[in-house]
Amino acid sequence: MTAAKLCVVLLLSLCSLTACGEKKDVRSGVVYIPQEVKFSSPLDHTDSACISGETVYLLGTIRDLDTFTDTLTLVRIPLEGGKAEELPGFLPTQFEDGGEYSSISGYLRLGQDGTLWLTENVYSPDHGGFLVLRQLDSEGNELFSFNGSELKTYLGVETIHDLWTDGAGTVFVNTGEAVVLLDENLAVRATLEGKDLGWRRFLTLPDGHIAIPDVEQGIEGGILLRVIAPEAGDWAEESFSLPYGVYGIQPGEGNVLFYYISGDALYAWRKGAQEGERMMSWAESGVDPNYMSAFAFLPDGRLASITGAVSGVDSKVQLALLTATDASSLPERTVLELATLYFDGKLRAAVADFNSTSKSCFISVTEYMPQGSGYDTELQEQAGLRMVTALMAGKVPDIILLSGQDLPIRRMEAQGMLEDLWPYIDADPELGRDALMTRPLEALEYEGGLYYLSNSFSIDTIVGAKSVVGDRMTWTYDDFWEALESMPEGNTATGEGRCDSKSAMLEMLARYNAPRFLDLEAGTSNFNGEEFRTLLEFCNRFPDEPPEPENPGPFAALYYGEQMLDISGVNHFVHLQQTKALIGEEISFVGWPNEGGRPGSSFTLTGLPLAIPSASPHKEEAWSFLREQLLPSEEVSLKNEMSSGNHFPVNRADFERMAEMAMTPKMGAPGGVSQEVPQDAIFIPGVDEPVYYYAMTQEEYDQFMALYNAAEGTCDYDANLMNIITEQAGAYFAGDRSLDDTVAAIQSRVGLYLAELEAVFISV
Repeated sequence: MTAAKLCVVLLLSLCSLTACGEKKDVRSGVVYIPQEVKFSSPLDHTDSACISGETVYLLGTIRDLDTFTDTLTLVRIPLEGGKAEELPGFLPTQFEDGGEYSSISGYLRLGQDGTLWLTENVYSPDHGGFLVLRQLDSEGNELFSFNGSELKTYLGVETIHDLWTDGAGTVFVNTGEAVVLLDENLAVRATLEGKDLGWRRFLTLPDGHIAIPDVEQGIEGGILLRVIAPEAGDWAEESFSLPYGVYGIQPGEGNVLFYYISGDALYAWRKGAQEGERMMSWAESGVDPNYMSAFAFLPDGRLASITGAVSGVDSKVQLALLTATDASSLPERTVLELATLYFDGKLRAAVADFNSTSKSCFISVTEYMPQGSGYDTELQEQAGLRMVTALMAGKVPDIILLSGQDLPIRRMEAQGMLEDLWPYIDADPELGRDALMTRPLEALEYEGGLYYLSNSFSIDTIVGAKSVVGDRMTWTYDDFWEALESMPEGNTATGEGRCDSKSAMLEMLARYNAPRFLDLEAGTSNFNGEEFRTLLEFCNRFPDEPPEPENPGPFAALYYGEQMLDISGVNHFVHLQQTKALIGEEISFVGWPNEGGRPGSSFTLTGLPLAIPSASPHKEEAWSFLREQLLPSEEVSLKNEMSSGNHFPVNRADFERMAEMAMTPKMGAPGGVSQEVPQDAIFIPGVDEPVYYYAMTQEEYDQFMALYNAAEGTCDYDANLMNIITEQAGAYFAGDRSLDDTVAAIQSRVGLYLAELEAVFISV
């Protein structure tokens, strides 16, 4: 049976399983108990961190709000916390040629002699982006510098991802495809071909040898930590095979060659070992391992960790000291079992927070995908089988992390396998429906019941200039073509071919309209009706291959008016402001077109899709974890990067705070006059003046709320069904099959698929 069928069998079996007995905290041995260290830092954004003795060093930037310029700054904090101090001797790299240079970020490493090493990212109009490798003393004074501004030209490469030195006269250069060894006169000593070195960094092992991670066999394989033998000008025979997806590889000390993080666990690779030794679980210890920046074992046995200091990531930097503790001395707590295919970053963060704060419960996670396996389809099916076997054997979890593409959620709801969560929300003294933005949750309902929840949402819609698409929130296929034909010849509908081809548009419209043609609960379909026929005819008007935009890039075509629509939806208020600024005029949320002119906008639940099995013996305790996802957050922030903004919170108080922040003007005093200044700017390649955007107005907020109230349903879809539709429609698009034959073939194939699923249900 396919993995989908196995999951159906698995989930049906949950209804008949008897409740397990009381589960108590069964941790044994040594666990690490965290204590958060409080500190203050002047940095507006933190790129990197390292720990040296009793001191934490943070590298980042301080922004001038009048000029929008960032200054690279290095600060230090006592390991026990307190106020950060700027290093008096530190300045960004200075150049003597009089050119225009800016240091935009960097990466800190600790030298074996206690000095600091900084790989500084520098940009200049003459050289583009390049790296400078610098050695600094504890006050930030420069001891050594290697200028890499001419290195790409000298080596004939397009990129250089890292620079390092062994202190014995050799400079190591990672070009992404090879490691180049330079001698002290910058002559090339050797070129070591890699398999896929990518953006990975060098590290120094305790014996002084330099190593670098290399992808061994792509996503299905693993990571090979390869040691360099500079004296031989080649890779050393010694190497270390690690799971795919490891991160946070750091040099070790004593008999530990290096440490690394795989999934949720910290591992140590000791001398003479054949594999890493699992040291601890971050989530079980109550530390969020996402964006782990640095960690170090201290002489007294404690473990120091810094999270959030990562280039390109806007998150709170946190410092924690973890103390090794005998588990038997800890208070007893009820163990809640959480089952998931993937123990990913969001889930790790939620579990870590719960385990660090709950006095009565403790979450133990069962991840069915093997660590470091990536997203291999065959391994996913095997993981599904293991999940089936475990649950059919009577191992009922208390919490399940659901995914619309991994588990047949609608069938689970129809069979009564999941607990209705509305009664829990209504009875919760800190929640209730008035405390939530309920429309996204109502979009998840099945026959009035809410069987899983999520803490954040976005709205899938299409945005266009009001002068082009009209002042509307719905449109038909004819409206779409009329708007596109009004634009200059050669312009695209969605830009860079995202939906500007027959097959791409079909895939998107089939997803958004699937509930119109398919009833998974009843096991029936209607793909041979007039509505789906019209949808196929609409898609067939697009070209076979998407056109090439004149100004490619994520923003350029929209900015130049060569792209009619932005299909990225609305993820947060900042995103809304950025899109409007790029289009340059008033916008309309028209949504996806359809024949009936229905609302073409829907909700996507972007947080953790969590459910409680009906057979769980600890429903109230499980709810104590789920409710945490709906409570107000301690911090609500707006993001400035279009690709990584916050999604809208389901918690109403958080949502309103986020809206208030978006509507609060940012004030500055350019030229000495107090006035509103831009919230931020978008830089378009080839455009000298950036696109600025300002605080959201009340009218813009009202327009968004109209979209919120108009959106319908969620974008639920079955990947197998999408494959059937797109495969069968291919012949029609190629002109090899009539429309009548195509819809008949799709209806027949979908019917067979639904019958197979129904047969599985009947057989159980």
